[in-house]
Amino acid sequence: IHPVFEYVRRRETLEEYSRKVDVAIDYSAGYESEEYFYAIKDQREPPERCRRCWYLRLKKTAERARELGFTLFSSTLFVSPYQDYEEIRLAGERAQAETGVRFHAEDFRSGYQESVRISRQENLYRQKYCGCLYSIEERNKK
Repeated sequence: IHPVFEYVRRRETLEEYSRKVDVAIDYSAGYESEEYFYAIKDQREPPERCRRCWYLRLKKTAERARELGFTLFSSTLFVSPYQDYEEIRLAGERAQAETGVRFHAEDFRSGYQESVRISRQENLYRQKYCGCLYSIEERNKK
């Protein structure tokens, strides 16, 4: 997530809401922008940039799930109508194949409006772009 203050704002929002709903969150991942930029260094245009990003994130999630003894992982990306469900599913299946942790791909987009309603009701920060430097530029062009 870029820039770092956006990462911090999103993380603080997650911390605040997870306390309210009493859900434990693993915050072991830090701000790792160098790894992301290395992964996309020769491909900065969507959809390949996005595929690489999703795979990087999902593989890290699967690896952490394995470390913690979980047998299954998924992603909140599946709630967004702005994300490519099929490409995320493929990235998750690739991470599953490489880590041995089963990937649960479920289309949660029908719950998108409810997530918006809850975030407004709880006065939670809602980001205006996916998170990368390039998506900021793409949003600004629109």
